[in-house]
Amino acid sequence: MRQFIKNNRPYAQTSREDFAQKYLDESCLEVPVLYNGSFIDPIWNGTAFVEGTTPEEISEQQIINLKQKETDLYIKRIQDAQRIWAGLSAEFRIAKQVGQMDDATENIILAELKPVLDIVVTFGQWKTGYQLLLGIGSSVIGQDLYNKLHDILLNYIQENYEEMEVSELKQSINKK
Repeated sequence: MRQFIKNNRPYAQTSREDFAQKYLDESCLEVPVLYNGSFIDPIWNGTAFVEGTTPEEISEQQIINLKQKETDLYIKRIQDAQRIWAGLSAEFRIAKQVGQMDDATENIILAELKPVLDIVVTFGQWKTGYQLLLGIGSSVIGQDLYNKLHDILLNYIQENYEEMEVSELKQSINKK
């Protein structure tokens, strides 16, 4: 495999002679070291590839990457909550249709669960919703529904939350 650079930056790698000649014709230089992709902004210094990004730029990029990761997670959490709530809504509707629940009971349950639904379905805040559910308890919504919602929220949190790389984020912020 042969490595080519242009303007002191990795340009191409090839083992084909026709491509190698094409790169040379494009004013690329062949260097004896293959670039392995480990830098944000690699620069050829004459003997090796080095990082061309400053520590401040690296910190800024880490913060941007963490924010994007968290944004993507919130979008997923909101979509998951909508799907799960749609299933629970369907169960309520069926219960009403078969006479297991009346409109008044459903309205009381929904009013009691409104803070949980508002924070989980709208904002993807499953941990906060779980805390709110613990505060609501089972006296109004019933033990069976409480247990079901408790298990849904707790299982979701356990399966879908990981601690954000807080130490990395603190390091990035402290470098500024």
